[in-house]
Amino acid sequence: MKISWLESKTMSALFSCSAWVVICLGIYIIFEMTPWFLKMETFHLVGISIFLLGAALGTVGPPAILIIFFGMAIYCSYRSYSSVGKKITLILLLLFTPPFGAVFYFFAVYRKQVAAHHEAVNA
Repeated sequence: MKISWLESKTMSALFSCSAWVVICLGIYIIFEMTPWFLKMETFHLVGISIFLLGAALGTVGPPAILIIFFGMAIYCSYRSYSSVGKKITLILLLLFTPPFGAVFYFFAVYRKQVAAHHEAVNA
């Protein structure tokens, strides 16, 4: 099956932005669980800044999670691999570790394959 729309520059840029938003959201969530986050309330300007950052990430985070998860799941399911075991392992990674498994798949597999595809087309 031809999946050139998944390898287009537009979709690659969309997946890249979504992956970075998910990474920032994960870092923010980890920061929320630290004792320093509770101390931010005492610093009024910093506390407001952290709250606004959280609100922005909370707004763009859910669509980014859906984009990267479904995009990488579709790409993984239609992409041919050397073995069925590798494909099953990657699909299980995507399904059981959302959305961070999809971000890992994006950086480990998708980006390299799309870059190689673009080089082959432009050569």
